[in-house]
Amino acid sequence: IEILTGLSGFLYGPGNVGGVVNYVTKRPTAERLGKVTVGRAGGDSLYATGDFGGPIDKDGRFGYRVVAVKQGGETAIEKQEIDKTFVSGVFDWHLTDKLLFQVNASDRDYVVEGAQAYWGLAPGVVRPSADRIDTSVSYGQPWTRRNYENRKYGGQLRWEGSDALTLRAAWQYNNSTREISSATNTILAN
Repeated sequence: IEILTGLSGFLYGPGNVGGVVNYVTKRPTAERLGKVTVGRAGGDSLYATGDFGGPIDKDGRFGYRVVAVKQGGETAIEKQEIDKTFVSGVFDWHLTDKLLFQVNASDRDYVVEGAQAYWGLAPGVVRPSADRIDTSVSYGQPWTRRNYENRKYGGQLRWEGSDALTLRAAWQYNNSTREISSATNTILAN
């Protein structure tokens, strides 16, 4: 991650005057990379990840990186299922030794069926101890759902004139959609 502190609000709007956290995408590697991981995340939820990258040409002027994740199935929580897909791709082109053109794209879908309920307390009720709650049980309803989708595309042109001077022009499109149907449980008495 990259943390931009201070008056960065002029770049990203008035809501971020105290600073911004920028998630920097993985970049192409100098050597060929190919890594696949398969596993179980709990319950019957299986996942597979792939991380691939490296130079495209022998001079290393062109490079790529693709990261993909797929997870699905029942989670460790009773009556809850997850379906997660994420793909990220980047392309670097070194136009000269000092001028770099980069393209970034990512696509994320995250769905939880049978989402956990939100909890509320009636006035005067003391919050129960966490060790009294069975976290393997869903206290929500089977029709509850959380769906998050995010599409992000962009690019940048960066010129490193010297050790003290770097100029950058960048563009990014980001579209996020959140659909949530939830249940709220209220504890009425101790």
